[in-house]
Amino acid sequence: MDFRETKDRTRETLNQLVESDPMMSVEELREATGLKVHTVRQMLKGLGWHAVKGGSDGHFPWHKDEGRPCPYEAQQKAKGKTKMGVVDLDAPVEFKRAA
Repeated sequence: MDFRETKDRTRETLNQLVESDPMMSVEELREATGLKVHTVRQMLKGLGWHAVKGGSDGHFPWHKDEGRPCPYEAQQKAKGKTKMGVVDLDAPVEFKRAA
Protein backbone atom coordinates (compact mmCIF):
# COMPACT_ATOMS: atom_id res chain seq x y z
CA MET A 1 0.00 0.00 0.00
CA ASP A 2 1.44 3.35 -0.96
CA PHE A 3 1.24 6.73 0.73
CA ARG A 4 -1.52 8.04 -1.55
CA GLU A 5 -3.80 5.07 -0.87
CA THR A 6 -3.27 5.46 2.87
CA LYS A 7 -4.01 9.19 2.73
CA ASP A 8 -7.14 8.62 0.63
CA ARG A 9 -8.37 5.96 3.06
CA THR A 10 -7.70 8.26 6.03
CA ARG A 11 -9.51 11.13 4.32
CA GLU A 12 -12.53 8.90 3.64
CA THR A 13 -12.56 7.69 7.26
CA LEU A 14 -12.50 11.27 8.53
CA ASN A 15 -15.31 12.21 6.14
CA GLN A 16 -17.42 9.26 7.33
CA LEU A 17 -16.83 10.17 10.99
CA VAL A 18 -18.02 13.74 10.47
CA GLU A 19 -21.01 12.59 8.41
CA SER A 20 -22.03 10.09 11.11
CA ASP A 21 -21.57 12.54 14.01
CA PRO A 22 -21.31 16.20 12.93
CA MET A 23 -20.91 17.32 16.55
CA MET A 24 -17.55 15.56 17.04
CA SER A 25 -14.85 17.95 18.17
CA VAL A 26 -11.49 18.21 16.42
CA GLU A 27 -9.94 16.49 19.45
CA GLU A 28 -12.39 13.58 19.21
CA LEU A 29 -11.67 13.26 15.49
CA ARG A 30 -7.94 13.32 16.25
CA GLU A 31 -8.32 10.53 18.79
CA ALA A 32 -10.45 8.43 16.43
CA THR A 33 -8.05 8.74 13.49
CA GLY A 34 -4.68 9.02 15.19
CA LEU A 35 -3.93 12.15 13.15
CA LYS A 36 -2.50 15.40 14.41
CA VAL A 37 -4.98 18.22 15.12
CA HIS A 38 -3.54 20.30 12.29
CA THR A 39 -3.92 17.39 9.85
CA VAL A 40 -7.55 16.84 10.91
CA ARG A 41 -8.31 20.52 10.32
CA GLN A 42 -6.56 20.60 6.96
CA MET A 43 -8.28 17.44 5.72
CA LEU A 44 -11.71 18.67 6.83
CA LYS A 45 -11.11 22.00 5.14
CA GLY A 46 -9.98 20.21 1.99
CA LEU A 47 -13.17 18.13 2.05
CA GLY A 48 -15.27 21.30 2.32
CA TRP A 49 -16.29 20.94 5.99
CA HIS A 50 -16.37 23.74 8.54
CA ALA A 51 -17.90 24.44 11.94
CA VAL A 52 -18.97 27.74 13.49
CA LYS A 53 -18.25 28.58 17.13
CA GLY A 54 -21.30 28.84 19.34
CA GLY A 55 -24.13 26.42 19.99
CA SER A 56 -24.72 24.33 23.08
CA ASP A 57 -21.51 22.27 22.66
CA GLY A 58 -19.27 25.25 21.91
CA HIS A 59 -19.64 24.83 18.17
CA PHE A 60 -22.35 24.18 15.64
CA PRO A 61 -22.27 20.91 13.65
CA TRP A 62 -19.65 20.31 10.98
CA HIS A 63 -21.28 21.01 7.64
CA LYS A 64 -20.61 21.86 4.02
CA ASP A 65 -22.02 25.13 2.70
CA GLU A 66 -21.54 24.10 -0.96
CA GLY A 67 -21.58 27.67 -2.26
CA ARG A 68 -24.54 28.79 -0.17
CA PRO A 69 -24.37 31.16 2.81
CA CYS A 70 -23.59 29.38 6.06
CA PRO A 71 -26.85 28.95 8.03
CA TYR A 72 -25.01 28.92 11.36
CA GLU A 73 -23.16 32.16 10.63
CA ALA A 74 -26.54 33.71 9.88
CA GLN A 75 -27.80 32.53 13.29
CA GLN A 76 -24.77 34.04 14.99
CA LYS A 77 -25.21 37.34 13.14
CA ALA A 78 -28.89 37.41 14.10
CA LYS A 79 -27.83 37.09 17.75
CA GLY A 80 -25.45 40.02 17.33
CA LYS A 81 -22.34 37.88 16.92
CA THR A 82 -19.76 38.76 14.31
CA LYS A 83 -17.80 36.75 11.80
CA MET A 84 -15.38 36.00 14.65
CA GLY A 85 -17.63 33.03 15.41
CA VAL A 86 -16.30 31.11 12.41
CA VAL A 87 -13.74 28.46 13.28
CA ASP A 88 -10.49 29.21 11.45
CA LEU A 89 -9.12 25.78 10.59
CA ASP A 90 -5.74 27.32 9.74
CA ALA A 91 -5.28 28.94 13.15
CA PRO A 92 -2.79 27.35 15.53
CA VAL A 93 -4.15 25.57 18.58
CA GLU A 94 -4.06 27.65 21.73
CA PHE A 95 -4.23 25.97 25.11
CA LYS A 96 -5.68 27.90 28.04
CA ARG A 97 -4.11 27.47 31.44
CA ALA A 98 -6.27 26.58 34.38
CA ALA A 99 -6.63 29.33 36.97
